[in-house]
Amino acid sequence: MTDSILNTVKKKCQIPIDCDDFDDDLLVEINSVFMIAMQIGFGDTAIVVNDDTKKWSDLGLSEDKLGFIKSYVCNKTKLKFDPPQNSTLLNSLQETIRELESRINYETTN
Repeated sequence: MTDSILNTVKKKCQIPIDCDDFDDDLLVEINSVFMIAMQIGFGDTAIVVNDDTKKWSDLGLSEDKLGFIKSYVCNKTKLKFDPPQNSTLLNSLQETIRELESRINYETTN
């Protein structure tokens, strides 16, 4: 799997990595999600992703914490960028995001 934050999110949103048509829109949402993550306890400074060169490894997290934040950023960005039209899928995605937010908050306060 790619280490690029943008490319990982593109994959989650089912956008081919070589397609840059939606990069600007995705980057806005990715940066918004990182700001939300900071507000719930992930890190002290906002992470800014400007292109596909920003890597997950740049975050300096352990693999277990990196898994939480990858899943959170990908799912939350997908919800904001291209929410499922099916209400069951939408509810499932929202519940997954709520659980990840709770776990990120727990990990950062303990």
